[in-house]
Amino acid sequence: MAKKKSAGKKKSAANNAAKAKPVEKLPADKSEATPETAPVKAKSETGPDTAKAKGTGGVKNDIVKNDAKKQAKKPNKAVKYFRDLRSEFKKVVWPSWKSVVNNTSVVLAVMIGSALLMWGLDSGFAALLQGLLSLAGSNS
Repeated sequence: MAKKKSAGKKKSAANNAAKAKPVEKLPADKSEATPETAPVKAKSETGPDTAKAKGTGGVKNDIVKNDAKKQAKKPNKAVKYFRDLRSEFKKVVWPSWKSVVNNTSVVLAVMIGSALLMWGLDSGFAALLQGLLSLAGSNS
């Protein structure tokens, strides 16, 4: 009888998945607390009973207040764009003045050299064409 190859592949895939577990890194300091390392609050501190006990008006009132806070904190898209732009400009490493002058001189030299080359080729081909036309005109 023939063996099923797919079953063998599934086993090896399962074994590879079991071997390739991600390594969890612990935070370097306490400021980088993850949900696993963060202290757990008791339900009585965060539940709806505390809102009533504190006199804030219950859960419904808290939801309305939270929505108002979210809307107040939500920046305009244009404002967010310019804040992001500003932070990206701070990350840019600007070249030194010496580097700018050096790069500019290289660009100008290459540009002048290529312009002279194009002028020389154009003049040469124009002279060649003029010579061919004069030869063709004198023969007829």
